[in-house]
Amino acid sequence: MLVATITLPLAAGVIVRRRAPVLSEWLLRPVEVISETLGVFSLAFVTTTQFGAIAGLGWRAWLAMGLVSEVSLFLDWLLGGSTPGTRRVVALGTSNRNIALALLVAVQSFHGSAVAYGVVGNGLLLIGLGLLHVTWWRFFAAP
Repeated sequence: MLVATITLPLAAGVIVRRRAPVLSEWLLRPVEVISETLGVFSLAFVTTTQFGAIAGLGWRAWLAMGLVSEVSLFLDWLLGGSTPGTRRVVALGTSNRNIALALLVAVQSFHGSAVAYGVVGNGLLLIGLGLLHVTWWRFFAAP
């Protein structure tokens, strides 16, 4: 499943980019739109169908996920480079882990357990915190 959903699409993209750069530029935006749309629908579906289990994770789990995310973002900001723009990209990119991959591993490895709900909850929290950070940087932080 990991090969079919992660490795093959990534390899196909690298090959097309290398062999047909004009085609890859032409396909980039449509593939981004399709990918983001499917991601939004998938996350919305899991969130709505499993809302009770996600909301019931408990305050300790939410606090732990939030603290790990914020500590990661802070450390990534400190180590992320010399310019504010580079630091922002590194901080957000590394503190927001690959939610889709984590969910795939959770569902396949821990089928029937609460692990998948924790991953979805963490993903939602990371999205929310990321939006707060981007808003702060855009309106209140120095360029």
